Amino acid sequence: MSKSTEPWSVWVMDERASRPLPGTLYYRYEKAGLVFEHPPIPWNAEVVIVEANLRFGGGRRSNPIRSKNGPIFARPTLKDQFSLRLGTHAIHPESLRLDDPEVPARLLFRFPTPTQSVLSELRYQDKVLGQLTLPVLPASEFIAKVRLESVGLQARLDQTLVPCQTVVTPQCREVIAQAVVQSPTNLVPLFDVPMEVHLVNAHGAILDQQKVLVGSTQLAGKQAFLNACFKRPRSAGNYWIVWKLADREVGRSRWKLIARREFHRSLRLAGTRFLLQNANRETQLVRSWPSQEMAFVRWAPCFLVASEEAGMAVQVPMTIHRVDPAGAKQIHSEHQVFLCDGPTPVVPALLGTEEIDRIQYFTLEGPKGELGILPLGATPRAKFTSEGGIKEAFDFTWSQSAENELEERLRKLLQGEE
Repeated sequence: MSKSTEPWSVWVMDERASRPLPGTLYYRYEKAGLVFEHPPIPWNAEVVIVEANLRFGGGRRSNPIRSKNGPIFARPTLKDQFSLRLGTHAIHPESLRLDDPEVPARLLFRFPTPTQSVLSELRYQDKVLGQLTLPVLPASEFIAKVRLESVGLQARLDQTLVPCQTVVTPQCREVIAQAVVQSPTNLVPLFDVPMEVHLVNAHGAILDQQKVLVGSTQLAGKQAFLNACFKRPRSAGNYWIVWKLADREVGRSRWKLIARREFHRSLRLAGTRFLLQNANRETQLVRSWPSQEMAFVRWAPCFLVASEEAGMAVQVPMTIHRVDPAGAKQIHSEHQVFLCDGPTPVVPALLGTEEIDRIQYFTLEGPKGELGILPLGATPRAKFTSEGGIKEAFDFTWSQSAENELEERLRKLLQGEE
């Protein structure tokens, strides 16, 4: 970990020396039993430590004595001749220690955090040896510059966490609010000023609130991942998860609870596809039934299911039926689908090509009935009379895939591509 170091020249006059000697001066601070060396110094740091490394010129140092903790200067008058001035306030060193005669002596000052940034001066007797600015970060500046990123919610559905904005009341028991807190400086101030997360209803009343603490290992960094867990309110409606630092709101996310019947009305079929697999086990999704030029050995229907509610998170049962050319209908597969934000695919197991002639179309059914169908075979081409009518009738089951194909052909026709 790099130190906040500023080189300077120390001019120390030993009893036997008359030449200037170089040294270094730097600071660090303590908080919650940890030592930090990254500027600036937060207003709530417990202790600031300024250390000076000194070299004394000329022969032997002033009568050192030995101890189990290393050599210590026996003459207290030498240490007392140094001071660190913060404005008009003078601070005397805590210790002057020499661990090895060949390395610089260490002069330590310990003092409470200044109320504002200050220029410190190291003095020997009345001579200024060096200056060091101690930047202090005030609480207002830290709070104003904190930002939240990736604010979101995770709904717990059974044993699965699903990203959400909207949930169905009977299924979701709790939601986990998540965010990444970022700051231009380190996060040490959050030790005393923790983030608060509020659960607020549509009228602004606080239903629940939690304090989110930052771990000691995260304090030295400039960002941290935070989360808070809230139980589901009893009634449906719109709620807000509000993140606050002190009295400042730094982020929020909407949480909507809806009844089961409202979800059923929002459920829809967003599209259909066919999943094809060739002899090399390579797969692809196609919008309509493949032509003869497309070689495949296994295939399956694919239904894309979505909700009109934004950020829906729900577990919903789905059933795929197969209908043979004679019109007999039977269950093909059953699924428990975790419906998330955006279309969710519902795909059964792959079938062999021998099943093609045995199936006329598939249907997808949700909790409240059929959502859509997916027929096999290419869409027939209509033949028109000179008056613009259809020349001959044909039996064709309209589906979402046919609708998609029609829209694509109309788009190309309007753009002059066909």
